[in-house]
Amino acid sequence: MVTLENVMHGPPVAVSPRMRVGDAAVVSSWKHVRHLLVHDTKRIVGIVCVCDLRSGDLRAPVSQQMKTTIVTIDKSASLHEAAAALRQHGVGCLPVMSDGTIVGVVSRGDLLRAGLESDEVVGERLCSSCHRYHDLRALGDDTDVHFCADCLERAAPAVDDDEIGPGD
Repeated sequence: MVTLENVMHGPPVAVSPRMRVGDAAVVSSWKHVRHLLVHDTKRIVGIVCVCDLRSGDLRAPVSQQMKTTIVTIDKSASLHEAAAALRQHGVGCLPVMSDGTIVGVVSRGDLLRAGLESDEVVGERLCSSCHRYHDLRALGDDTDVHFCADCLERAAPAVDDDEIGPGD
């Protein structure tokens, strides 16, 4: 039986809330993780995803981009319980706890790679274009239509040559 311990990433990677967004993006890349825990002294104060880092000012502190809602799950929970918690709270990852200590992080991608079906892990929220579940943006307040940041970027209108300037 596959458990959270088998699919989670650990130990977790943490950064300071005062660290610059650009530096946190470098840490994420070096450590090959998509989610960073944000700690202030001895407690976790937030979580930041590479999607959040990508959309922020690279010189701003991580505290301006982090999510402060932290939903944890015990390492003894099933993969299905983790998927339900992700959907219920609308988060992309869960810090995994063991005896009051964070021992890892489990994400939607981890659960999908472990064999759970996408509708169980991400529910109905997929990019309307490419069907990814990462970095989704709603088109409006009253719509269930979502697109990922990559598809929105590709769909952005091209820059008019007249606006570039003379000689270009």
